[in-house]
Amino acid sequence: MDAIAAAVAALAPAEGIMVFTGAGVSTESGIPDFRGPDGLWTKVDPSEFEIERFMAEPELRKKRWRMHADGELWGARSTVEPNEAHHAIVRLHGAGLLTGCVTQNIDGLHLVAGLPESRVAELHGNVRRAGCVRCGATWPTEELLMRVDAGESDPPCPHCGGIVKVSTVMLARCSRSLRWRRRSPSPTRQTPSSSSAPRCRCGQRPGSPSPWPSLGSRWSSSTRVRPTQMSSPMSSSKRTPPQRWVR
Repeated sequence: MDAIAAAVAALAPAEGIMVFTGAGVSTESGIPDFRGPDGLWTKVDPSEFEIERFMAEPELRKKRWRMHADGELWGARSTVEPNEAHHAIVRLHGAGLLTGCVTQNIDGLHLVAGLPESRVAELHGNVRRAGCVRCGATWPTEELLMRVDAGESDPPCPHCGGIVKVSTVMLARCSRSLRWRRRSPSPTRQTPSSSSAPRCRCGQRPGSPSPWPSLGSRWSSSTRVRPTQMSSPMSSSKRTPPQRWVR
């Protein structure tokens, strides 16, 4: 039995299928992965995608917007199209079998292929949307690119003047090296305390407030997912309904 036949046999009795996708599902559309031979990191310095640099360096933001406007980052102006894998997932949805699609990809091709937003959880965001990091206003990325075409090299938020970025996850300097250090426990205190909690090299304890509060829940709200109960067309009333991933 070949791999495809084995997959069909395994999925045939399923009443609901949850699909997880990553970079591999979009490579057939011509989008390289990050670390492959032709990946993004072979063309640009990864540090240029750090949120600290993006917020602090206007010239870097101008460069990034120009790349988006020129269609170089597989976003709103990219010529890439969904491939057969994306369309196969849409067919699962049409057959009433898809309980949800969770993706790490930011290209938005699952939505372009025809999946409804209620069935897609974009864990790392979507490059086809943009928003203000200060007030949270959002727009289709193309609206920002039209302003770039008109001469605004780093278009600010028209409502509050804040910095605008595409709604995708960026790198953070403190996450590049998770070298935790633990303070020596006090000889006079045996109970754990916040002072003995492990810290990242940046000095921040796990669970402490983000150093970028305006980029926290506001930005994750576009990609946050939560399971909710729903009835599947394929399930009986006596069964526990499968979970659906929604925004």
